[in-house]
Amino acid sequence: MDDGTTNNRFIMAVNAGYDLDVRVYNSGSLVVNTGTILYSSSGVSKAAMTLAPDDLYATANGGAGQSDTSTGGEIGQLTTLNIGSDGPGAELFGWIRSLTYYPQRLTDTQLVALTEV
Repeated sequence: MDDGTTNNRFIMAVNAGYDLDVRVYNSGSLVVNTGTILYSSSGVSKAAMTLAPDDLYATANGGAGQSDTSTGGEIGQLTTLNIGSDGPGAELFGWIRSLTYYPQRLTDTQLVALTEV
């Protein structure tokens, strides 16, 4: 999700090493990079994340997730949801079977349960 630029955005993506990572950019600076989150490059995987000012949690496949409390506060005026793309042009090589949006902050435990395969 972004503000139409690469300055303010958050990305949940599978990197070149087939690891899931979450990155948050605030005012053009990378403020969060979770690094590797347990992910399976074969078969079906499930991932979930939550993001609020200074409150990020991400998990995949029912495993222990990663949290970060240094998102830099509000992350600009996010207006665009990119599904299957990081915005600047890196496209998904795979499929998204389903996507669910919850308009409130789920607990970390709920997010882990949602990703159990």
